[in-house]
Amino acid sequence: MADVPPSTDAKRVMIVDDDDDLRETISDVLTSHGYVVSEAGDGATAMAVLQKSASLPQLILLDLVLPDCDGFEFRTRQLAERSLAAIPVVVLSGSGDIAAISAVLRVKGYLQKPFEPRTLLAAVERHWPSTG
Repeated sequence: MADVPPSTDAKRVMIVDDDDDLRETISDVLTSHGYVVSEAGDGATAMAVLQKSASLPQLILLDLVLPDCDGFEFRTRQLAERSLAAIPVVVLSGSGDIAAISAVLRVKGYLQKPFEPRTLLAAVERHWPSTG
């Protein structure tokens, strides 16, 4: 988790990916651009963090292939939780037809791995929830 305390106007993103290095890289890119980042290495941990969080993320970056609770199960659980269902998700994946998978999961968008930092930032901004 980032050391920056969340504020009411902070742009909060959660990264759910089991690749520690990739999660750290994504976190570094986002925090250097003013985002407050929370992280989880699997879907079960992500759900636990979300359920006890006082400041929910405004966007979730979700890998599909995760230990214990994969991205599909996480998304199913997220959609079932009324307080979490509206948080938009962008899928990060290097396998399969992620465009089709993303449609089935009802996510906001997707980003094919590997990706460049500028592509990540563009995707986050493109899929950022509108405020009105």
